[in-house]
Amino acid sequence: EAGAEAAEDRISELPEALRLHVLCLLPLKSAIRTGALSTRWRSLWTHRWPAPSSLDFRLGIGDSPHPLLETLERRGRRRLQRFALSFGIGAFKAEHFRRCLDLAVACAVEDLQVHRVHHFFARFYKFRLPLGDPHLARLSLRAVTVDLPGSFSADSHPFSALEVIHLHCVRISDRTVNRLVAACPLLHTLDLRYCESLLSVIVTAAGAHLRSLTLAECGSEAEVFFAGDASSLRSFHYSGAYIPACSIPATANLADLYICFGGPNRWRQLSGP
Repeated sequence: EAGAEAAEDRISELPEALRLHVLCLLPLKSAIRTGALSTRWRSLWTHRWPAPSSLDFRLGIGDSPHPLLETLERRGRRRLQRFALSFGIGAFKAEHFRRCLDLAVACAVEDLQVHRVHHFFARFYKFRLPLGDPHLARLSLRAVTVDLPGSFSADSHPFSALEVIHLHCVRISDRTVNRLVAACPLLHTLDLRYCESLLSVIVTAAGAHLRSLTLAECGSEAEVFFAGDASSLRSFHYSGAYIPACSIPATANLADLYICFGGPNRWRQLSGP
């Protein structure tokens, strides 16, 4: 009995995050019965079962961010397949934004969507992409600033699972975009629209799986360059500065092509053909 009691005590002394992980592996009835083990297990199952693997939050003007943060902190670091957050100008400050994304990334999120309703003050909402996360497969950001850590190395392919990138009204440099593309060996969709501070996008050989590329209205001088094979490219949508037809590799087997020189956000008229 003494040995059994000691064993029970050792299990009960586990951190709450580990005990919650144990509960997520049990059927519902078994998880409920763990409440009889000790006071530390009593009602613990109510915080874990069922545990949503997808979270979708929409914060309106004046909505407090604290319920959202409390929900993420309470669920611990359990896997999260999808996290979607939409918010506008209001009580959701830059510090809440950073804390929220840190918690979502800690849950090994696979599909991350963060959309601000307004593009004003995007520079204050800065997201530094996490490195070495083997789970992040889809990334969609709107009206925020995107950056990479100083220790970033594209050669190590830190975004080994990232397949889809949507950046709309995002403040991002061309250097950051090009390093990001080079670090995603499985990237098949790249969609950049109305991105600030963007001058050029270079599609390198690292984008061997790239099937769909969109670059639309990303400034008066934003251009796209292909370096290497583009045989996998099936869809190419472009709106912006003039690019010669020879810029598109002959290896591209396009089924969907749209090109517009001098879109609605251009200030000057093109004089050439």
